[in-house]
Amino acid sequence: MTNTVKSAENESENDVSSSTSESRSQSSSKQRRSKKAKRGRKGNQNPYKFVTYLTETPNTQIFAIAFNHFIRDRDIFASANGNKISIYECVDADDERPVQFLRAYIEPDKDEVFNCVVWSYERLNGSSTAGPILAAGGVKGMVRIVQCNRDSMGGFKNLLGHTGAINDMKFHPIHPHLLISGSKDYSLRLWNIQNSTCIAIFSGIRGHRDEVLSVDMSADGRTMISGGIDHNIMVWSLETDELKEKIDACSSVDGFGRGKRPFAAIRVHFPEFSTRDVHGNYVDTVKYFGSSFLSKSCENNIIWWKRKETPKGMQVSKLFTFDIIDSEIWFMRMELDLQLTQLAVGSQNGKVFIFNLDTEKPINKRITVTHPKCTSPVRQMSFSRSGNILVSACDDGTVWRFDKK
Repeated sequence: MTNTVKSAENESENDVSSSTSESRSQSSSKQRRSKKAKRGRKGNQNPYKFVTYLTETPNTQIFAIAFNHFIRDRDIFASANGNKISIYECVDADDERPVQFLRAYIEPDKDEVFNCVVWSYERLNGSSTAGPILAAGGVKGMVRIVQCNRDSMGGFKNLLGHTGAINDMKFHPIHPHLLISGSKDYSLRLWNIQNSTCIAIFSGIRGHRDEVLSVDMSADGRTMISGGIDHNIMVWSLETDELKEKIDACSSVDGFGRGKRPFAAIRVHFPEFSTRDVHGNYVDTVKYFGSSFLSKSCENNIIWWKRKETPKGMQVSKLFTFDIIDSEIWFMRMELDLQLTQLAVGSQNGKVFIFNLDTEKPINKRITVTHPKCTSPVRQMSFSRSGNILVSACDDGTVWRFDKK
C-alpha cells in the first residue's frame, strides 16, 4: 500500500488558520493599529498547529477514523477507506514522518465500503495480556472483527444479521466483548463478539422509522442512545431483567451459537425515551455528555440537552446551542475527547471547528483548525488519549494531523 506523507517542515507556520482571528480596521494612528493587533493576537490564539497530512491510496472517501484509547503509551489510530482499514502511529511531531503507517487490512469483497471503525481488546489465550481488535461495519451490513495483534491483520469473525448498511457502532465501556451496531435497516443490534451471537434487536413498534445513523453508550453502560434519519433520538435501557438475563445466558453459547438451550435474540420494541423535539432534520451524531446529551444534525448547530420530568411526562430541556457553519451535509460526525473538554466537528470545506467545554458556563466561540490545502469535507475526527493530538479524515482520501501547541 502506498501512502503519500507531507511534513510540516514543507509548510509555512501561517498555514493553520483560526476563525476567531479578527480583521483589523485601517487607522491613521500606527499606535492604535498596533494595540488592536496585539489585542487580537492575545484573544484569538489557535491552540493547534498543523503537523502533517497523508493521502491514502486509493484516494476515495474516508468515512471513519478513530484513535485506540486503550493503549496508554502509544498514539495509534485506524482509518477506513473503501474496503481497506489502515493502522497508523503518531510519533514525535519533529520526526521526518510524524504519522507512520503500520499495517492494513483489506476486505476481500471489493464492493465493501466501511462506514465506521471502533476499538476494543481481547484476552490472549486466557492470559492477563490484552490484544487490540477492531470492529468495522459498512454497506454490506456485516460486522467484521479484525485482530490487530498479529504481524498481519486478519478478519477472524463476521457478525451477520443486519439487512442494511451499518452506519455506526460502539463497544460497551465495561464489557469489551459487547458491541452495539446501528443500521440502515432501522434497527440496533447488541452482539457478543466472543461467540458471534446477537443478543438483542432494538426495533419495531416504537423504534426508528428510518436509518439509524449514530449510537453511543453511557459511561456506566446502563443505557444507550441512537439518532437517525427519522429525526428521532431514542434512549434505550440495557438494565431490564429480560435483557440482563439474556446477556448472562449468551456467555454459555459457543462460537457456533450453540448452548445448553437454543439461543435466540430478544426483540426490544420500546425505548426508554424518544423525542423529535431536538432537531428538525437527520440526526447524524449523538453523544453522552455526563448525564446530559450532545446531538448534531445537518442544521449548522450542535444541541446540548437533557431529559426533564414535567407534569406532561419526560420532555426535552435544551441547555445550549453551539453554532457552526458549512456543515449542512449529513454523515459528518462530531467528536469529544476523553476528558470531555473539547468538542470537534468538521465542515464541508476542510475546516474543523473546536469548542472548549472546560469552562464554568458554555461559550459559543469556535476555533477553526485547518490548512490551505485541506478543502474537502471532513467526515470524522478523533482525539488521542491525552487530547493533545487531533486527526481528521476527508472525502478526498486525506488524513490530517494537528497537535496542541
